[in-house]
Formats: sequence, structure tokens, C-alpha cells
Amino acid sequence: MSSRVLQKCYGATKSMMQGPKRVVSVLLSAIVLSTGYLDYWAYSQAFYKEPNIWMDVVWGTGSAPSQYRIGVIDTAYFLARHLHVGMRHTLALLDVISGMIAVFALFLVLQRSAVYRKARVATQWFGAASLIILVQFYLAWLLWYQRPETLPTAAILALALLLVAVKPPGPESGRAIAAGTVGTAGIVLGLLLLAMAQGFIRADVAFALHLGILLVCMTSAGKGFALPRGVQAGTSMVAMLLALGIFGFRSVSSLSVADGLDCHDADAEAVSGGVGRCWDIYRSGDFPGDVGGGGEDRRGADLPPFCAGARAGDGGVGDAAVSVGRRIRGAGCGSG
Repeated sequence: MSSRVLQKCYGATKSMMQGPKRVVSVLLSAIVLSTGYLDYWAYSQAFYKEPNIWMDVVWGTGSAPSQYRIGVIDTAYFLARHLHVGMRHTLALLDVISGMIAVFALFLVLQRSAVYRKARVATQWFGAASLIILVQFYLAWLLWYQRPETLPTAAILALALLLVAVKPPGPESGRAIAAGTVGTAGIVLGLLLLAMAQGFIRADVAFALHLGILLVCMTSAGKGFALPRGVQAGTSMVAMLLALGIFGFRSVSSLSVADGLDCHDADAEAVSGGVGRCWDIYRSGDFPGDVGGGGEDRRGADLPPFCAGARAGDGGVGDAAVSVGRRIRGAGCGSG
């Protein structure tokens, strides 16, 4: 009996001496999965209160700044349509995947830091425990103010930090030089791809991140980056231009999309509001009948001026409003 107890104690001590990697991995996974469960129910509650929440972003009629942050919403909508599930499921799935990427990328950065590697085992456990506490604190804020782009942004930032912090092999030999060149190119390409993806989620975050990196490159602290200071500065400048370009493109495209929706969006009830209120029509096209409360085509002279963008069935362009709960269909969208 005593030998079994001694063996268990020895095994626990040996596990403690090997470092916190396995225990921390299990705890981080449990934290993210439990948060994803609560996150799913928060999304379900939001969709129950407002079934068309975030659909204005999908239709291209959202207000700023949501109209520039299409990356997560459009991806969730694409997955929901092709997997035949609700957007609440796909949004929660994206949050869980992003959360896993974020926490394990941060843990990898901690493990590869010089301070962590040189520290004693007890100090490593303390650092890992601190990471777990900070992750729980961060995810608690996620549920308090839920936004679809929060965890994907955290994942992209964590991956960017990993690329910036981890250095490629040094030039001790010819093979190492080749590996270092490939590693440098991979880091540059990875940072640019992450900046491009972040541009469709929150371009301001990508711009602010690389602006900060660029400012650090102008000081002696820039020598601590994985890339040489000149290469890192050039990469950050290109990443900033990418973020600005995507933001500008979205600004222009949102103005053009605000004028109209596609036929399949008209089928998805391209209106907002409810019965008894004015429903704005965002599609410019021919709407046969059912414009106004009388079921007839009308020009815009006698309709409210704040519901713009519709064309009467006889070709007259005017302001239109729908005051009853009818679906509006554009030309060529079929009947229903």
C-alpha cells in the first residue's frame, strides 16, 4: 500500500518537474469550450430577441462601422447557408476556433520566450497560472459585451505576435542560411496575410498594430523582432497600406451596395422594421404593386421622403414606403 502511494507521489512530482504544458493545455481547452457554450447561448438569446440581427451587414445596408467589418459575419452566413444550420451555431463555432488559436498561440509565445525557458520549473508554473488567470479575465469580458469580431481579432493578433517574436534559424551554415531565408519569407507572407484578413474584420486594429511595430523598429528595441529591423519596418508599412486599402474599398463598395440589393436578398425580405412602421426599401428596381398601403404603384410625390430608393412598377423613380407587412420583390426575382 505504501509503495503505491510512493509511486503516485513520484509520478505527480515527475509530472510537475516536466513543466506545466500538459496541464495548461487541458485547462485552456476547457476554458475556451466552456466559454463557447455560454457564447452560443448569448448568440441564441440575441437572435431570439432580434431574428435579423447582423443581416444588414450581409445585405450590405449596415451602418458604419459595421458595414466595414464583414469578415466574420459573411463567413458565418456562408457556413450557415452551406451547412444548413443557424448563424448562431456558426458564429459560436468561429468563436471557439478563434479562441483556441488565440490562447494556444499566446501559450506558445510564453513557452518560447527566453525568460520562460531559463526559469525554474516553479517559476514556469507561476507564469502558466498567470496566463490562465488572464485568459479567464479576458473571456469574461467577451460575454459581457459580445461582438462577433472580438475573438477572431484576438486570434489574428496572437498569431501576429507569434510571428514577430519567434526568430528563424541563424546563419551558422549553408543549410541554416537557406532555412533562415525561407523562414523570413514565411514570416513576411504570414504577417501580410494576417493583416489582409484583419482588414476585413477590423482594419483599424491591423493599422494600429503595424503602426506600433513600425515605431518600435525606429528604436533600438526593434532588434528584438524575429525579422531584421529594415525588413520588419517594410513589412509593417505594406501591411498598413493593405489595411487602408481594404478599408477604402469597403467604404466605396458599401456606398454602391446601399443603393440596392440582389434579387436573392429581396427574397430574404430586404426591408427593416415591422408592421405599422415605415419599412425602408434599399433596392432600386421595379416593384410591381404593393408599394404603399393601397396595393398599387405610386410615384414618390405623395410618399414619405425618408424612405428612398425604390422605383414604381411603371418606371417612375420616387421615394417609397411599405406600411403593411408584405414582401417586396424586384424584377426577375420570381413570384411568391
